[in-house]
Amino acid sequence: MTSVLLLGADDLGRSVAEAVRAMDAAGQRMRLVGFLDDTAVGERRDGVPVIAGLEGVEAHPEALLVICADHATAGFEGRRTVRERLAHVPDDRFGVVVDPRAVVPQRHVLPPGTIVLAGAVLLAAVAVAPFVLVMPATVVMPRVTLGAYCTLEAGVRVGAGAHIGEAAHVGMGAVIREGVRVGHRALVGMGSVVLGDVPDDQIWAGVPARPLRRRARTGRRPE
Repeated sequence: MTSVLLLGADDLGRSVAEAVRAMDAAGQRMRLVGFLDDTAVGERRDGVPVIAGLEGVEAHPEALLVICADHATAGFEGRRTVRERLAHVPDDRFGVVVDPRAVVPQRHVLPPGTIVLAGAVLLAAVAVAPFVLVMPATVVMPRVTLGAYCTLEAGVRVGAGAHIGEAAHVGMGAVIREGVRVGHRALVGMGSVVLGDVPDDQIWAGVPARPLRRRARTGRRPE
Protein backbone atom coordinates (compact mmCIF):
# COMPACT_ATOMS: atom_id res chain seq x y z
CA MET A 1 0.00 0.00 0.00
CA THR A 2 1.39 3.38 -1.04
CA SER A 3 0.68 6.30 1.30
CA VAL A 4 0.03 9.67 -0.36
CA LEU A 5 0.10 13.21 1.01
CA LEU A 6 -1.40 16.02 -1.06
CA LEU A 7 0.31 19.40 -0.71
CA GLY A 8 -2.56 21.85 -1.11
CA ALA A 9 -6.20 21.49 -0.09
CA ASP A 10 -7.98 23.82 -2.51
CA ASP A 11 -9.84 22.80 -5.68
CA LEU A 12 -6.87 21.12 -7.35
CA GLY A 13 -6.08 19.15 -4.21
CA ARG A 14 -9.66 17.96 -3.95
CA SER A 15 -9.60 16.89 -7.60
CA VAL A 16 -6.35 15.00 -7.14
CA ALA A 17 -7.80 13.32 -4.05
CA GLU A 18 -10.58 11.93 -6.23
CA ALA A 19 -7.98 10.65 -8.71
CA VAL A 20 -6.07 8.91 -5.91
CA ARG A 21 -9.30 7.28 -4.73
CA ALA A 22 -9.96 6.11 -8.30
CA MET A 23 -6.43 4.68 -8.54
CA ASP A 24 -6.98 2.75 -5.31
CA ALA A 25 -10.35 1.45 -6.53
CA ALA A 26 -8.62 0.28 -9.72
CA GLY A 27 -6.26 -1.88 -7.70
CA GLN A 28 -3.22 0.38 -7.46
CA ARG A 29 -3.33 0.28 -3.63
CA MET A 30 -3.11 3.97 -2.81
CA ARG A 31 -3.89 5.25 0.70
CA LEU A 32 -4.68 8.93 0.99
CA VAL A 33 -3.20 10.07 4.32
CA GLY A 34 -4.43 13.66 4.09
CA PHE A 35 -3.62 17.18 2.96
CA LEU A 36 -0.79 19.46 4.01
CA ASP A 37 -1.80 23.11 3.74
CA ASP A 38 -0.47 26.01 5.82
CA THR A 39 -3.77 27.90 5.64
CA ALA A 40 -6.27 25.15 6.50
CA VAL A 41 -4.77 23.00 9.28
CA GLY A 42 -7.48 21.14 11.21
CA GLU A 43 -10.09 21.47 8.47
CA ARG A 44 -11.46 18.70 6.26
CA ARG A 45 -11.95 18.60 2.51
CA ASP A 46 -14.51 16.06 1.28
CA GLY A 47 -13.85 13.99 4.38
CA VAL A 48 -10.05 14.16 4.08
CA PRO A 49 -8.23 15.92 6.95
CA VAL A 50 -5.74 18.75 6.58
CA ILE A 51 -3.26 17.27 9.03
CA ALA A 52 -0.52 19.92 9.04
CA GLY A 53 1.22 22.63 7.08
CA LEU A 54 4.00 21.83 4.65
CA GLU A 55 6.34 21.02 7.53
CA GLY A 56 4.31 17.82 7.89
CA VAL A 57 6.36 16.17 5.15
CA GLU A 58 8.97 15.39 7.81
CA ALA A 59 6.46 13.49 9.98
CA HIS A 60 5.50 11.13 7.15
CA PRO A 61 8.78 10.07 5.51
CA GLU A 62 7.15 7.00 3.96
CA ALA A 63 4.49 8.94 2.04
CA LEU A 64 4.66 10.02 -1.58
CA LEU A 65 4.10 13.75 -2.00
CA VAL A 66 1.92 15.33 -4.69
CA ILE A 67 2.04 19.11 -5.13
CA CYS A 68 -1.50 20.42 -5.63
CA ALA A 69 -1.01 24.16 -5.24
CA ASP A 70 -4.01 25.78 -6.93
CA HIS A 71 -3.23 28.73 -9.21
CA ALA A 72 -6.35 30.54 -8.01
CA THR A 73 -4.92 30.79 -4.49
CA ALA A 74 -1.17 30.15 -4.91
CA GLY A 75 -0.52 31.91 -8.22
CA PHE A 76 0.38 30.50 -11.61
CA GLU A 77 3.78 29.32 -10.36
CA GLY A 78 2.50 27.92 -7.08
CA ARG A 79 3.64 24.34 -7.74
CA ARG A 80 7.20 25.45 -8.45
CA THR A 81 7.16 27.68 -5.36
CA VAL A 82 6.20 24.69 -3.21
CA ARG A 83 8.91 22.52 -4.78
CA GLU A 84 11.53 25.19 -4.13
CA ARG A 85 10.38 25.50 -0.54
CA LEU A 86 10.93 21.73 -0.24
CA ALA A 87 14.27 21.79 -2.06
CA HIS A 88 15.75 19.48 0.59
CA VAL A 89 13.26 16.72 -0.32
CA PRO A 90 14.59 14.31 -2.99
CA ASP A 91 12.74 13.94 -6.29
CA ASP A 92 11.89 10.30 -5.63
CA ARG A 93 9.50 11.33 -2.85
CA PHE A 94 7.20 13.07 -5.33
CA GLY A 95 4.55 10.79 -6.76
CA VAL A 96 2.81 10.52 -10.10
CA VAL A 97 -1.00 10.65 -10.21
CA VAL A 98 -2.73 9.39 -13.35
CA ASP A 99 -6.46 8.94 -12.99
CA PRO A 100 -7.39 5.51 -14.42
CA ARG A 101 -10.02 7.26 -16.54
CA ALA A 102 -7.24 9.11 -18.40
CA VAL A 103 -5.51 7.64 -21.45
CA VAL A 104 -1.71 7.51 -21.28
CA PRO A 105 0.32 5.04 -23.41
CA GLN A 106 1.78 2.27 -21.28
CA ARG A 107 5.27 2.91 -22.60
CA HIS A 108 5.20 6.48 -21.24
CA VAL A 109 7.33 6.80 -18.10
CA LEU A 110 6.09 9.92 -16.40
CA PRO A 111 8.49 11.93 -14.22
CA PRO A 112 8.01 12.96 -10.57
CA GLY A 113 5.13 15.28 -9.81
CA THR A 114 3.10 14.59 -12.97
CA ILE A 115 -0.69 14.87 -12.56
CA VAL A 116 -3.06 13.67 -15.30
CA LEU A 117 -6.74 13.87 -14.39
CA ALA A 118 -9.86 12.04 -15.63
CA GLY A 119 -10.63 12.10 -19.34
CA ALA A 120 -7.28 13.52 -20.42
CA VAL A 121 -5.63 11.84 -23.42
CA LEU A 122 -1.89 11.79 -24.12
CA LEU A 123 -1.04 10.21 -27.45
CA ALA A 124 2.22 8.77 -28.79
CA ALA A 125 5.66 10.24 -28.16
CA VAL A 126 4.58 13.02 -25.80
CA ALA A 127 7.60 14.26 -23.82
CA VAL A 128 6.60 15.23 -20.28
CA ALA A 129 8.89 17.12 -17.87
CA PRO A 130 8.51 16.98 -14.06
CA PHE A 131 5.53 18.54 -12.27
CA VAL A 132 3.31 18.92 -15.33
CA LEU A 133 -0.44 19.24 -14.71
CA VAL A 134 -2.95 18.00 -17.30
CA MET A 135 -6.56 18.72 -16.35
CA PRO A 136 -9.67 16.75 -17.40
CA ALA A 137 -10.74 16.26 -21.04
CA THR A 138 -7.50 17.68 -22.45
CA VAL A 139 -6.06 16.05 -25.59
CA VAL A 140 -2.34 16.14 -26.33
CA MET A 141 -1.42 14.96 -29.82
CA PRO A 142 1.80 13.09 -30.75
CA ARG A 143 5.29 14.57 -30.44
CA VAL A 144 4.23 17.37 -28.10
CA THR A 145 6.73 18.57 -25.51
CA LEU A 146 5.40 19.68 -22.12
CA GLY A 147 7.85 21.75 -20.07
CA ALA A 148 8.31 21.48 -16.32
CA TYR A 149 5.53 22.99 -14.19
CA CYS A 150 3.35 23.80 -17.20
CA THR A 151 -0.43 23.56 -16.83
CA LEU A 152 -3.00 22.50 -19.41
CA GLU A 153 -6.43 23.41 -18.09
CA ALA A 154 -9.61 21.42 -18.80
CA GLY A 155 -10.54 20.85 -22.42
CA VAL A 156 -7.30 22.09 -23.99
CA ARG A 157 -6.30 20.73 -27.41
CA VAL A 158 -2.59 20.66 -28.26
CA GLY A 159 -1.68 19.87 -31.87
CA ALA A 160 1.06 17.48 -32.95
CA GLY A 161 4.62 18.65 -32.50
CA ALA A 162 3.74 21.70 -30.38
CA HIS A 163 5.94 22.80 -27.49
CA ILE A 164 4.56 24.13 -24.21
CA GLY A 165 7.28 25.94 -22.27
CA GLU A 166 8.28 25.69 -18.64
CA ALA A 167 5.70 27.15 -16.23
CA ALA A 168 3.42 28.11 -19.13
CA HIS A 169 -0.32 28.10 -18.42
CA VAL A 170 -2.84 27.23 -21.15
CA GLY A 171 -6.37 28.24 -20.18
CA MET A 172 -9.52 26.13 -20.30
CA GLY A 173 -10.69 25.15 -23.78
CA ALA A 174 -7.76 26.74 -25.63
CA VAL A 175 -6.51 25.22 -28.89
CA ILE A 176 -2.80 25.17 -29.77
CA ARG A 177 -2.02 24.64 -33.45
CA GLU A 178 0.36 21.88 -34.47
CA GLY A 179 4.03 22.83 -34.34
CA VAL A 180 3.46 26.03 -32.36
CA ARG A 181 5.73 27.02 -29.49
CA VAL A 182 4.16 28.49 -26.34
CA GLY A 183 7.05 30.13 -24.49
CA HIS A 184 8.29 29.78 -20.94
CA ARG A 185 5.89 31.35 -18.41
CA ALA A 186 3.49 32.37 -21.19
CA LEU A 187 -0.22 32.54 -20.39
CA VAL A 188 -2.85 31.60 -22.99
CA GLY A 189 -6.37 32.75 -22.17
CA MET A 190 -9.33 30.40 -21.99
CA GLY A 191 -10.98 29.57 -25.30
CA SER A 192 -8.12 31.05 -27.31
CA VAL A 193 -6.95 29.66 -30.65
CA VAL A 194 -3.17 29.92 -30.94
CA LEU A 195 -1.97 29.87 -34.56
CA GLY A 196 1.58 31.19 -34.09
CA ASP A 197 4.40 31.11 -31.57
CA VAL A 198 3.81 32.81 -28.21
CA PRO A 199 6.98 34.45 -26.81
CA ASP A 200 8.24 33.87 -23.28
CA ASP A 201 6.48 35.79 -20.50
CA GLN A 202 3.59 37.04 -22.65
CA ILE A 203 -0.17 36.83 -22.20
CA TRP A 204 -2.12 35.98 -25.36
CA ALA A 205 -5.88 35.60 -25.81
CA GLY A 206 -8.57 35.63 -28.44
CA VAL A 207 -9.56 33.90 -31.69
CA PRO A 208 -7.07 33.99 -33.21
CA ALA A 209 -4.92 34.67 -30.15
CA ARG A 210 -2.96 37.91 -30.05
CA PRO A 211 -0.64 39.51 -27.49
CA LEU A 212 -2.19 41.47 -24.63
CA ARG A 213 0.72 42.28 -22.32
CA ARG A 214 3.75 40.82 -20.63
CA ARG A 215 3.22 38.54 -17.67
CA ALA A 216 4.55 39.86 -14.37
CA ARG A 217 7.58 37.98 -13.15
CA THR A 218 7.05 36.33 -9.76
CA GLY A 219 10.09 34.05 -9.70
CA ARG A 220 13.16 33.05 -11.60
CA ARG A 221 12.93 32.61 -15.37
CA PRO A 222 13.49 29.17 -16.89
CA GLU A 223 16.87 28.58 -18.46
